[in-house]
Amino acid sequence: MLLSRSHLYTFLGALIILCGLSACQTISSSELVAQTQDQLDRIDITAPNTRLEQIFNRSLKDNLNQTPALRDLSLNTKLTASSSSTLALRGKSSNLSKTSMSLSYSLKDKISGEELTSGSISATATSGTISSYYGQDKSKQFAEERLTATLADKLSLRLRRFFLAYEGL
Repeated sequence: MLLSRSHLYTFLGALIILCGLSACQTISSSELVAQTQDQLDRIDITAPNTRLEQIFNRSLKDNLNQTPALRDLSLNTKLTASSSSTLALRGKSSNLSKTSMSLSYSLKDKISGEELTSGSISATATSGTISSYYGQDKSKQFAEERLTATLADKLSLRLRRFFLAYEGL
């Protein structure tokens, strides 16, 4: 029985995907930590200037689980927050507030000055309907603090993935 060209391409594509999946290696979180911890201990995180940066640095250090070591890598980060309020739901306005936060990061070798990796990560959160201005401010502050911790989690995973793939360090 002859296969049409589209069926042949579909079959070959599925075969390639299956072969690729069988070659994929799964790694547990404990193995990931063990394989990347030495490189993560070398990162010097820049000092915070604001409360959100303090929260970010504390969350990142907790996620990286750093031990005292020679710090020959420098991680520079910049947090940017923005918010918009009064979202419309089915034509009706509400007091919902959408908070967005982005993180730009750069990991450099202190000795050579070479940039090893850089990028940006973003996250959003929506705050509920609170009528008082004080409650709205506290809700926005809490959303920013949650987003800061989320971005620290995402950055620590991205750094672990970088060091897992980067054999030169």
